Amino acid sequence: MVAARAFRLLGVLGVPEVGVELVGVLLDVDEVEAERALDRLVEVRLLDPVAGARFRTHDLLRLYAAELAAAEDPYVDRTLALQRALDWYLAMCRRAEAQEFDSFDAEVPCLVAAATQAAEREPAIARFAIDLVTEIRALATKRSHWRELEIISGLALSVARRDDDSRGEASTLAITSTMEWRAGRIPQARSGMLRALALWREIGDREGEGLALHNLGWLCMWSNELDRALEYLTESLRLLRAQNSPKIIIAQHN
Repeated sequence: MVAARAFRLLGVLGVPEVGVELVGVLLDVDEVEAERALDRLVEVRLLDPVAGARFRTHDLLRLYAAELAAAEDPYVDRTLALQRALDWYLAMCRRAEAQEFDSFDAEVPCLVAAATQAAEREPAIARFAIDLVTEIRALATKRSHWRELEIISGLALSVARRDDDSRGEASTLAITSTMEWRAGRIPQARSGMLRALALWREIGDREGEGLALHNLGWLCMWSNELDRALEYLTESLRLLRAQNSPKIIIAQHN
């Protein structure tokens, strides 16, 4: 029965709210069938309809659904369903950059929940936290979702370090260091940026190195270390030009 399977897989996903499109992706069915399943779950009071054509589950019911899924659905099927849903979240974030702000705002608590769960899994699933923080950085900042961005970036950093993902750690440090600066924690921001610079050099990514130098130059400007800022920014532009990086426009503009 599709409704019963939907209930179990909602436990696997473990987020507080869902919409019809996501449930269709989770079940790998069309939206008409997904909506029927959701309506049936509402009828038997396993879901509550909420604003925006969305549906909410109680925490205890989600835990029960996850237990049912573990007992009845093969691990591979559960993992594939979860991966489809995580891919959908990333695609939704990319769409949200095209002014779909309302849909993004509604999904932010779910993004935190999904990232929290994914971070505890094997590297292929846990990678979602790293990919997610990169996707949402600009929009979360624009929409003032600072607390959620802090949580997700912290998860991403933990995953990158646990799984020896130097590139993921370096890219995430650019975000966490900026947030440290925003909170007035200049020493922590500088430490994170220097660590990112060392990682990009270790990897041999010259573009990443150039951007890390740009971030350090920007930080030194704000802390009135103008001579050091000039050194960092000059070297940053040199490296980005040498790589013909399109990001040199960002560096020059900032």
